[in-house]
Amino acid sequence: MSAEVVEELKKYISRKYSNGPVAVHWYGGEPLLAFDIIEEISLYMQSHNIDYHASIVSNAVLLSRSIIEKLENLKITEIQITLDGWGEAHDRKRKFRNGRGSFEVILKNLQSLQDFINITNKQIHVDIRINIDKDNAEEYHIIVGNIRKLFPSFRVYPALLRQYSSCKSTLNCFANQKEYADFLIEQYEKYGLYALDIFPIPRKFVPCMATSPYTTVVGPDGELYLCLKDVGDRKECVGNIFTGRNNTAMVAMYGSGYLTFRNPQCVDCKMLSICGGGCPNVQYRKKMYGEEYDACVPLKYPEYTNRCLDIYYDYLQSVEI
Repeated sequence: MSAEVVEELKKYISRKYSNGPVAVHWYGGEPLLAFDIIEEISLYMQSHNIDYHASIVSNAVLLSRSIIEKLENLKITEIQITLDGWGEAHDRKRKFRNGRGSFEVILKNLQSLQDFINITNKQIHVDIRINIDKDNAEEYHIIVGNIRKLFPSFRVYPALLRQYSSCKSTLNCFANQKEYADFLIEQYEKYGLYALDIFPIPRKFVPCMATSPYTTVVGPDGELYLCLKDVGDRKECVGNIFTGRNNTAMVAMYGSGYLTFRNPQCVDCKMLSICGGGCPNVQYRKKMYGEEYDACVPLKYPEYTNRCLDIYYDYLQSVEI
């Protein structure tokens, strides 16, 4: 962000969120590339007595000990670290400009983070998100085992990469929700690994931040979006921090339930009260651009309903006190 955008963002935060409490999520790209701006905005909120807590999503390459030691002062208590596999599998997809892989650097920084938490007893919650496609799906249980062995206090979960009709990625992504469900069920049945995405957890009709009137997604030039997936795609802007939201049609489309209740498949579906219509961004892109991707929960399909319910029952039994 330029100095001008940073200053305007401070004013925007004071106008909209001065009464708090506020949840701040530092997101990218890679937010640690602009750690100085994270510090500046965080210290501004503290100096203006804005009640907030923060989280960050990072690839952990720049997660040095000096940055780790500053997290508490910036009220960053949750960290999500992304990996694309284990060892060479990760390095094939995530390299430095010189061609060297990033895995060992990330592993070293994760160890430093764990050591800091153990020594200081700081309350920092760490999630390790494993990006899974068909090429590394068979290794997921091994990755989970390695992480649990090395970092027992960190939570690990899969993020399945899904194929959209407009996607130009060369990754071997999951084509639809049924392939997605097959993977998650297999992980439980073979390895005892649970995944929340196949559980019948009601989302009501506000399934994510994109539908909430209280959420602001700010891009690097001060532009405003409804969904994290749209950042950088200027045609999906709903305004900017200088003038506020002005694309009222898009805001209404997301926030009014229009995308769900004008979709006959949703209105007539017995799972609607559970999924809330699924991902609003998927619904929006399907309506506006004709993109094809199934937003439905796996539980909807008869061949998965009983299996998903059985897995959920087992899970509830395992966590019962």
